Amino acid sequence: MRAHWGIENNLHWVLDAILYEDYCLVRKDNAAANLSVLRKIVLNILGSVDFSNIVKAKEMPLLHKQHLCNKRDDCYCLDRVLQSL
Repeated sequence: MRAHWGIENNLHWVLDAILYEDYCLVRKDNAAANLSVLRKIVLNILGSVDFSNIVKAKEMPLLHKQHLCNKRDDCYCLDRVLQSL
């Protein structure tokens, strides 16, 4: 029982709270499943990227990494994410 709730709390909550999966209105054909796979890929990439030289924090939450990539105009963060692939 605890293992089930661990999955719910660790993955589904992150998908809902950070990537707003519950608010997605895509329902046509396989689009919802495709977007779900893309969201999980994004979470894995953001989790593996290190921004320690940009921000002095040792560990950043995924939400902060996402906001950092969205708000920086110099594209340094996005380049770093793409290079991690």
